[in-house]
Amino acid sequence: MFAAGIVAYLTGFRLIGGLDMTGAYRLALGAFWCADACITLARLRIAAGRIALIRVSIGGIAVLRPDGRRIEAELQTVSTVWRRLAWLRLACEDGARHHELVFAQRTDPDAWHRLQLLWQLRDRGFGHPGGA
Repeated sequence: MFAAGIVAYLTGFRLIGGLDMTGAYRLALGAFWCADACITLARLRIAAGRIALIRVSIGGIAVLRPDGRRIEAELQTVSTVWRRLAWLRLACEDGARHHELVFAQRTDPDAWHRLQLLWQLRDRGFGHPGGA
């Protein structure tokens, strides 16, 4: 996943080199493109260091920090859970927000099943239409 992002930025840099503009503009645009790539990679590195594990239980989702702290997280409605793939957007109780791409084959089958159940029942809890 990380390598795909690097390839995408290198491809963009190559496309900038082929634009029909003067060399100075291409150089400036390429420099901004590289700076954006460096900032994005730094953000990804920092974000990856904030999560050691995502734990899915019957009670909900929790994020385990590298220092061992357990923080409850809410699965945002803009998340998407398919049969073998999920794009999770989590809002933690400490204010942090995380975006995670999760593959079923790399996840514990029981945890994957619980995630799918949480996703299917997300709007059917107490106080929601169709809920108790």
